[in-house]
This record gives sequence, structure tokens and C-alpha cells, in this order.
Amino acid sequence: MRHFFILVGLVAAGEAVCAESPNFEDDVLPIFKEHCNGCHNPDKFKADLDLTTYAGVLKGSSGGEVVKAGVPDTSWIYETITHAEDVEPMPPKKPKIADAQIEVIHQWIAGGLLEAEGGKSKLRNLSFDLTAGSMERPEDPATPTNLPDVPVSVTNTAPPILALASSPWTNLIAASGHEQILLFGEQTPAIEADDFEPVAKDSLFLREDFEEEENAMEGVVGNAWNANGHRPLEELPRDFLNQNDAFSFTAWIQPDADMKSETIFGRGSFAIFLEKARNGWRLRSVTRAKDNRIGYFGRQGEFPGGSWQHIAVTCDGKEWVFYYGGKEISRQKIPEDQPGFLEYDHPFFIGGDGVHDDRQYRGGLDDVRIYKRALSPEEVATIHSNATTSLGHIGTLPFPEGDVHDLRFSRNGELLVAAGGRGAYSGKVAVFDVSTGERKATIADEQDIVLSADISADHRFVAIGTPAKKVKIFSAVNGELLHTMDKHTDWVTKVRFSPDGKKLATGDRNGGIHVWESENAGIVYTLDEHKVRITGLSWRADGQLLASAAEDGKFVLWDMKDGWPTRTASPHSVKQEPSRYTRHTGILDIQFARDGRFLTVGRDRSVRWWQTDGNGIGQVEDLASIPTQVAFGWDGKTVVTGDLKGELKLWDSESRSLIQELVP
Repeated sequence: MRHFFILVGLVAAGEAVCAESPNFEDDVLPIFKEHCNGCHNPDKFKADLDLTTYAGVLKGSSGGEVVKAGVPDTSWIYETITHAEDVEPMPPKKPKIADAQIEVIHQWIAGGLLEAEGGKSKLRNLSFDLTAGSMERPEDPATPTNLPDVPVSVTNTAPPILALASSPWTNLIAASGHEQILLFGEQTPAIEADDFEPVAKDSLFLREDFEEEENAMEGVVGNAWNANGHRPLEELPRDFLNQNDAFSFTAWIQPDADMKSETIFGRGSFAIFLEKARNGWRLRSVTRAKDNRIGYFGRQGEFPGGSWQHIAVTCDGKEWVFYYGGKEISRQKIPEDQPGFLEYDHPFFIGGDGVHDDRQYRGGLDDVRIYKRALSPEEVATIHSNATTSLGHIGTLPFPEGDVHDLRFSRNGELLVAAGGRGAYSGKVAVFDVSTGERKATIADEQDIVLSADISADHRFVAIGTPAKKVKIFSAVNGELLHTMDKHTDWVTKVRFSPDGKKLATGDRNGGIHVWESENAGIVYTLDEHKVRITGLSWRADGQLLASAAEDGKFVLWDMKDGWPTRTASPHSVKQEPSRYTRHTGILDIQFARDGRFLTVGRDRSVRWWQTDGNGIGQVEDLASIPTQVAFGWDGKTVVTGDLKGELKLWDSESRSLIQELVP
């Protein structure tokens, strides 16, 4: 058997993926010959199954198919060699085959059932047109402007975040609170305020905000100078570095992609510059000491390209400190035998060093500041946050019916649907006008809590799921009950309309998933891959793919052309639980972004990013508390999570760094 390298990728934690997927001829057939082909061959043909040829494996047995491309966990061959429950173990009356061989078969199925090296994968193509099924952003997206004055409930312990939703067209987040809904929206950056004063004003040598530049907007980062050459800073004293061997430089930058290594600020013997890194840029400095020896600093960390970033460099004469996005990235001591800066009677420049024409910075520069001392980490963080659009608590909507278990914005962002109630007592759905906070309708009158609800794209239907094992569809116009579906065998935990509103996906506590026609409640598909509670359902923007997640730690991507499971992975599954009282396995939420990426959060205290084809992009692990809910911001650039402790956190989707904590 040939060897292949194992890389963490498609299924992340607990599983691995080959850089080159195993194939039948080289990797799988030898295993079958060793363990299976004594019974499953053209002569003996037990169960009408021939495992000696690729065609025989694909044909299957008298019981049906034995492998499903991209779906290893419930492929019959994988279940039988892992001795899964309710499946006859193979080989019969023998121990399981080696774990390494089981993993090869798992990866072969997950990788698309390649016949030979370089063969064609049988995985379905999951790419899609980003414009398909999506709506145009409204010219004036609904944002709260005159919300009712509702005080935030105060409890001894913050309730867990049971429900979370993000407006599809603007920076607006809704989260569950105690008998109320908390709304978080954009707050004006401090730098735009009329009474704004720069941090450490008494130590500020120079600040360039470039507001005299064409098209520049006062107090708005990113509408500034597009550097394409040296600009002298005659107002900056030429000896300021030598006054006390300390300084700070901060700026917002957006470098051009084709740059390699260019000076942002400096002069002949001193430079702060960018160095091209693997996935973006690295901030560095070079300087000559008083004895003319040269020193380089700042080779750690990097920040992504393509967007505005805040950078800072400080030096107190003893060490250099580098910051990205207001956070310290690198701290390096200056050798004791190389203190101070070389005296050099030459002006300082931005966009270059005034000497080397081939080292000019190209790209955006804004809010450039130079201080005569080293700023503290807190001061650098404040400079960054003062110019950053942040989210803050902007209002509260009452939900006196009880606990909020689900929140959904309508597809155009004008309505907010809240579902909940009091267990074993009552359940309601409230529909709010997002702009005013007015309750437009109250729908359903259940004898138990409403676990999930959604509204169709055309605002005609509201669907609910209940512990009574029923799905109900109401008229959103007059609240009339239109359909009751009772095909589920346990609590209905999730209901989600397709983007066009023509289909409704529902999931239950037994792992059952059904897809219905919204208009007449006719069954379209019954989807069977999970065996435990469905915790998340999410439609891709084109409506051609449905993602499901469950307490088994697994997600499944379903092709809605025929209800076929095209990909499955178990990224939030722990093979050995730490104790009987603690569970680390389980996905608790799954959400698509408009561009087809999706997110999962789980009991293993991680948030994971995925491409639309199910390949992992990255993750944040070892969170302080279990994340219970997750949502993309409307533009896909941010992610918000809610956790078991009732805390909300905002993350940068590209760098996966924490931006802020949202506090009511």
C-alpha cells in the first residue's frame, strides 16, 4: 500500500483528510483482499456483493448500495467494519480490522470513491452562483430609529443565549435575554464626534488625517491619502528620535496587493516598513544605532491584506513593540550594546524614506500619528477602537410570554420573528417591525413552548415547531392556522424556510428531517443521516443546498435536487468523553453566509469556518464557555457568537480574532 500524508482539513477535530485521497486500486482493494474478498467475490458472492472490483463495490449488495460518496459515516461498509449498532459486524466472528485500515476506507469514501490515482471523484459539485436566489440590498435597510424605552432585565446570573439572529442587510444583531430581546447596532466612532481629541494629545508630535485630500471625509477612516510616493514631514523635528530615544508611530493602512517590501515612514537610516508574508503582510522596522550598527525588528505575526488595518510601532529605548488591530503582536528587546538612534540630519517622510525610490509605499494611508514617547498597550487599543465602527446595545424589545427560543429576521430585514414561551404552559410567536420595535402580530397559542419559528420571504407564512411533535404553518397576514403536519416522531426543534419561501425544512429531537412544500404542506423529502437532536438547519442563498447539524457532532450538506447527502463531517465529535457528567460532542448551531461559507459551533468550545464544499477554513478553539449560537454579520466580514454564560462576542471573519464583547 502506498503512503499518503495526513492533513487536518475537511473534517477537522477527531478526523483527518489525505492531501491526496486514497483510491480503490492502490489503497482500498488490498484491505478488501486481506479481510473481505474470501466471501465477497464473483464465485462465493455472499449477499450478492462483490468487493474484488470497483464496479462491484459501486453496484452494491442485495440490500442496496454499500458506499455513498462523501458520506462515510453511514455508508454500509464503514458501519460494518466499525461494528456499529444494529449492523452485522465484519469480518464475521473476528475482531475489527486495524484502525489505520478503517481510516483509509473512511477517507476513500469521504474523498469521492476514486477508482485509481488521478481518477475522477464522485463527489457532487457544490459550487454556486453568488447571485442565484439572493435579493438586492434595499436602498434603505430597516434599522431601529425610535425604539420603545424598555429597561434591560437584571438577573443574578445572565441567562444563556438561546437565540441569535443577524439582519441580512445591515449591522444589527438580535439576541435572547430574560423575557426580552436585546438589539445591538452600529455606534458612531468616537473619532467622528465634534469634541474628539486624540489619545495622548500632550505627547503628539504630528497627526495627519488627510482631510484636505480630494474626496476625504472628516473623521472617516479609509477616505484619505492614496500614497504613491514620498511625502516629507517638514513639521516633524529632525532630531525627535534622539531627544529621548523613544517614539510611537500609528496609522491606518491598506497596502496595494502587488507590493513586496516598502517603507511606510522613515528616512535614510531608519524605516518602518511592510514585508510580504504568506497570507498578508508583516510589519517591521530597521534602524541604525548610535555606533552605526544596523538592527531589524518585528518578524513575528502578520495581518491579512485587502482591507484597512490599524498598525502601531512603539519604542521606549529598551524594546520595540508591534501592534495589529490594536493588539500587541510582537515585543523585542534592543541589545544592550546597541542603544539609541543614529543622528542623521535628514527630514522624515511618509510613503517612503526619501532616499530609496524603489522602496515607496503604495496604497491607502490615514490618521498617521507620531508621538514623542512609547504609548502603552491600552493607549494603542484606544486609538484603534476610536476609529472603528463598533456595535453597542441600542434597544430592547419585550417578550413577556417567557423565554425566547428562536429569533429570525425576514429576508428583507424589515421584520423580526421571536418564538418562545413557558415550558408545559404556553407558547407564542411575536412579529416585530424592525424600524420602530412595534409588535405587528402575535401568532399561535400553544400549550407548550414554541421551540422554533420562521417567516417566508414573501411574508405570507409563519411556521413553528413544538414539543407536541407538530409543525404548523400560519397565515402571517391574519394568524389563521393553515396546515398542521405530524410526521415527526419527537419534539420539532428547528424550522427554516428556503430562501424563496417555497420549501420548509424541519428537524426533530430524534434526528429526523423533513422538507415540505410551504403552499400545501406536501412532503418533498425525508432526510435520514442523524440519529439524535437536530440543533441547526440553514439554507444556502441559492436554495440548492441545506445544511443540518446535530448533537452527534456531525453536519450534513444535502443536495435539494434530490435530497441526497453530498458531504458529511464530524468536526465537533470527541471520541473519548472526559467524564459521564460532561459532554464535549455536539454541534449546537450551523449558519450559511451569503457567499456560501458556513459556520459551526459546538460543545467542544470551538467556532469553525467552512467553505461551501465542506472544506475547513479555520477555527477558534478553547473558548471560555460553550458557544450556543452563531451568525454571520450581513456582509460576511464579522461573526457573532452567543454562549452558555450569556455572553455575546464579535469576531473578525478573516483573521478570526476577537473584535469586541457586546454588553447590554
